[in-house]
Amino acid sequence: MGNSHIVVTSAVNGAKWLHSYFIPERDEIICDWEASDKEAIRQSVKVAEHLIPVKDIYAAVYMDPAFLK
Repeated sequence: MGNSHIVVTSAVNGAKWLHSYFIPERDEIICDWEASDKEAIRQSVKVAEHLIPVKDIYAAVYMDPAFLK
């Protein structure tokens, strides 16, 4: 099983992985999660943190492209 499968199936407290984006210039991955709080995300990624270290978790609000029209 791949590392991403381990993280997705270990989600807890209603946390849900949505998308990930790789930034080659920075050798980083940005992941979009839907969760009630940061702790739910931290617990969900804990099983793979040795492979995918978590730099920080930020709250964000999705902006639909239609909003900018």
